Amino acid sequence: MKLTKKKKVELLKTDIIAWNKYRETSDGISVDFQNVKLEGCNLSKANLSQMFFESAFLKDVNFTGANLDNSSLNMTYIRGANFTNASLIGVSFYESDLTDVNFTNADLRGVNFIGSLLGNANFKNANVHKALGLPKNLNNNFD
Repeated sequence: MKLTKKKKVELLKTDIIAWNKYRETSDGISVDFQNVKLEGCNLSKANLSQMFFESAFLKDVNFTGANLDNSSLNMTYIRGANFTNASLIGVSFYESDLTDVNFTNADLRGVNFIGSLLGNANFKNANVHKALGLPKNLNNNFD
């Protein structure tokens, strides 16, 4: 099924089950959501692997339990988002605003945080093995 970018965004916003089925049938093709605005959307348990969200506006999005493995979220505004129990293996957040983001129990192996704003981000029980760009003063955010 071939969808325009606008229809893909609408499908993602309105029906996660149908979105995940679409992703299964698209043979792992990357989806380009550059500059998309999804503020406050509930994307919990969505298959968002290999997506391009560069320069997107994702403030307060709920990504609980979502799969974003190998996605690009460079230069993205993600303040207040919730990534609890999400899989983010190999994600790049280069120069993104991650202020007040919740990464509780998230799999952040190999994630690129270089140049990102991480003020008040919560990394409780997150797996940050081989993550890049995490400042040493974040130790108190792992409690």
